[in-house]
Amino acid sequence: MSSAELLSQYEAIRNHSRQMLEAARQGDWDRLIALEHDRASLNAVLQEQEKLCTWLAADRFKKGELIRAILANDAETILLVEPRREELHDIFSSLYSEKKLQKAYAIV
Repeated sequence: MSSAELLSQYEAIRNHSRQMLEAARQGDWDRLIALEHDRASLNAVLQEQEKLCTWLAADRFKKGELIRAILANDAETILLVEPRREELHDIFSSLYSEKKLQKAYAIV
């Protein structure tokens, strides 16, 4: 596989990371999760193909730019997702505590 072909895959991953960021900005958690699953598949394919590629110098530079853009999108997405993750953690912790109390007092 040529480095130019792999660049198009990096661009697809960058586009996915942009869509994930937009979903996080909108609080569309279901869409974000679906995009994350798709992206994981893209990443797995890319990792395998990377092993077979010899990068041209100019393409290596472009690859670096794409990776930096992906990482920037990911960093912002994480900042937006963290409060939701904490909220869900609190909800599940509360439900677990309630269930323990019900069991302790045989309330079913």
